[in-house]
Formats: sequence, C-alpha cells, structure tokens
Amino acid sequence: MRRLIAIAFAVALLLPSAGFAADLTFGGPEIAQLLRAVEASEKSPDIKLTIKLVAAKDMPAYDATVHYAGLNPGGKPDEATILVAQPMDPKSDAFGSGFQTALRLACMDTGFAGPKWKAIYDAAAAADATLNASEADRYYNRHLITTAIQNAIDAAGKAAASPSPTP
Repeated sequence: MRRLIAIAFAVALLLPSAGFAADLTFGGPEIAQLLRAVEASEKSPDIKLTIKLVAAKDMPAYDATVHYAGLNPGGKPDEATILVAQPMDPKSDAFGSGFQTALRLACMDTGFAGPKWKAIYDAAAAADATLNASEADRYYNRHLITTAIQNAIDAAGKAAASPSPTP
C-alpha cells in the first residue's frame, strides 16, 4: 500500500450522463484510505455489511456475480447490502473482483471510507440516476470509478514490480 501512496496516482473522472458533469479527482492517498476501509470493514462495528445469496437469474446483467445493492431500506445509514449470485465459485476471478468492487462501493456509500469517498459515491449515484433508459449498466458511473481505482492499483503494482533504472 505504501507504493500506491508514493506513486500518487491522480485520476480525474468526468461522469458523462445527461444533465450531469462533475470532475472528481482522487489519487494514491485517497485510494490507500479506501483500501484500508475495505480491509477494516470485515471487523469494524462501525459498518454493517449484509450479504444476501440470490438466484443468478435475479442478479442485474451488469453485475451478474456480485452486486452492491445499496443501503438497506429503512436501515441505519451504515447498513449496506451486497448480493451474491448462487451458485457461485468463490475462487473464480469474477467473484473475487466483483466482491472487491462491491466492498469498495459499500465503504464509499456508507461513508466508512471517509467524506471524500462518500461525496464521490453520491455524485456517481446521482449521475447514474439520470442515465438514459437505454443504458444497460445502471451503475455506469459507479463502475467508471471502481474501474479507475483498480487501474490505478494495477499500475502501481506494475511500477513496484519494475526495476528502477540505475543512474
């Protein structure tokens, strides 16, 4: 995680949807904060994650394996629901990456990852709410953010694995 902070990746997203545009920038320190929140979410009493197992046919097409369904209706603000398709293979790449994406979104949406990530999540969710009905991915903007985060993590890992040129 230190490498990610040292590289200080900066990512600016323009959330392209009808009537909405926001320039949201986050870098290595913010991504490291999000990753720490995801790691802590498993044991912290400050966030409640509900995992619901559902039939694969009931999952949204854009998140067929794992889906962050949002804050629990009528629940406390820190209660979030993640849907997991059944049957599923917990060792599959689709499950692993989908579950990480869902956890990151849950930590953002609940505010557990901090106010900056909550604001980023809320802006993306607001943009998603204005998507044209023909857009199949109803989490389009939230997925843009999680993809940018994963791309930054992957790039930081590659940079850390590459030998430094000697002067």
